[in-house]
Amino acid sequence: MDAKPKKSIQNMVKYSPPLESRENKIKLDFNERTLGPGKKVIKSLQKAIKRINYYPEYSGFSSKIARYVGVREGQILATNGSDEAIKIVFEAFMSQNGEAVIPQPSFSLFAIYAQIAGSKIKKPQYNKDFSFPTKETLKAIGEKTRIVIVCSPNNPTGTSINTQDLEKILKKTKKGVVLVDEAYFEYGGKTAVSLIKKYGNLIITRTLSKAFGLASLRIGYLISSQGIISTLQKVRSPYSVNYFAKVAAETAFANKGYMKKYVRQVKKNKIRFEKFLKKKGISYVKSDSNFLLVKLNSSKKLFLKKLENAGILVRDMKMHPMLKDYVRISIGDNKVTKKLIQSIEKILAAPVIAFDLDGTIADTSKSYDLAIQKTVEKFSGEKISAREINLVRNEKGINNDWNLTKKILEEMRIKVSLKRVINKFQKFYLGKNFGGLIKNERLILGKHKIEALAEKHCLAIVTERPRKEAEFFIKKQGIGRYFSEILCMEDIPPGKQKPAPYGLNLIKKRFASTKYVYVGDTTADAKAANRAKVKSVIILQKNKRNMKKLFLENGADKIIQNMNELERVIK
Repeated sequence: MDAKPKKSIQNMVKYSPPLESRENKIKLDFNERTLGPGKKVIKSLQKAIKRINYYPEYSGFSSKIARYVGVREGQILATNGSDEAIKIVFEAFMSQNGEAVIPQPSFSLFAIYAQIAGSKIKKPQYNKDFSFPTKETLKAIGEKTRIVIVCSPNNPTGTSINTQDLEKILKKTKKGVVLVDEAYFEYGGKTAVSLIKKYGNLIITRTLSKAFGLASLRIGYLISSQGIISTLQKVRSPYSVNYFAKVAAETAFANKGYMKKYVRQVKKNKIRFEKFLKKKGISYVKSDSNFLLVKLNSSKKLFLKKLENAGILVRDMKMHPMLKDYVRISIGDNKVTKKLIQSIEKILAAPVIAFDLDGTIADTSKSYDLAIQKTVEKFSGEKISAREINLVRNEKGINNDWNLTKKILEEMRIKVSLKRVINKFQKFYLGKNFGGLIKNERLILGKHKIEALAEKHCLAIVTERPRKEAEFFIKKQGIGRYFSEILCMEDIPPGKQKPAPYGLNLIKKRFASTKYVYVGDTTADAKAANRAKVKSVIILQKNKRNMKKLFLENGADKIIQNMNELERVIK
């Protein structure tokens, strides 16, 4: 029998950052520095290679870090990246049955090290504006709290905690320590270092992976009281910091002007990128760091794909429920920022294409139209042609087939309630267990054509079908994955159906784009697009060929005879 690890390890989800296939790409996914650490650092590493056969010596290293931070040498402990710093804090201070308070969303390794230590985790959620959840964090701190995590600026939100709120947390955490992660300190400039004298339970972690550009060398450090540092020295491995990391860090601290010059460039480029996003109507979270959390909503999937095709990597934030519509984009040097903006501009230039499902994607001539004919015949005893149905549909601007059926009966001077019309219609259309006329529906626009469109555009469906009926067709045809958003009858309040623009305005809110096209087949579709200030493309099927003038009068921008013409008219 294989030996089993302790339960806390068995239940863990391992941290697996997507670090494969990143060569020769613009790396804006892990907040790394986009320019190298400088010639002086490189030269110092070249010299250091002569000592590769010896264990590293650390004399004077802590004092050099201390001078940079502005504290005493005994208040510093160098570590193998800030990852090790976080790990040894948990090893030293997390007691059995102790609790860790880790506000979410935040850096994944905090929760991982808490689980390794076997602690119970409390996860107060960040406020809706992504500001630090001070009230909820204070509520979460109790008698069993041994560690409280404060990430400032926070990864991935980029937001910081203010000093007053941090002090409240330090005071409330009477039996534990407060770990303030300042990995992005150089970009935000705010620090809790001055509070160390006042509070004996404060620990600060920092890294040289970000602004200093030494990510591959894994070098970080802890700042705290001399008592806490002495305790943490017992936990840390004696040679965890390799000699190359030490040499590079010393050189970087001695030439910090090089780092500051890069930070200034990043700050300017962040302002430049923010202005671009505002101009394009794309939401983002104001950040104290070298990255922005950008809200792409339903456009996210295509943005990620197209940016990667352009050789740009950004980070999908889907692992955090609160951030499912967001990506995190690192800000880099001038050249990188220019390329990023140009690439996004190109993506935005391709319009979002929204389709009315029936008559554009789904051929309903042998389902909905036939259900109308059968329902009308049932109540009137008379037959009605598909051409007559479409004449009423488009002259009266009725998009809902239940209402259309009732209107046709009314014009035949037959009074029947909408409820009775719906019941009879659905028996023909749905049948038992979706065995009715709905089975006859086929794709108008071939699956391969839809797939080709999805490679270039964000696709959506705005239909007034009930969701179950829409999903039945979409699932049967295997096309669901091509559409980023599907709005159905249940998403549109009563009285706001087409020709009202409600559904299309909702699409405009859910996508990050500057252009939209609505593809429909009725005058109601044309009117809705016109009112939403969206370009419309209307498909003229066989039984509508003589209605071109009517569609133009109702605001249609483009009229096509065949769905294969769609891509041509969109261009």
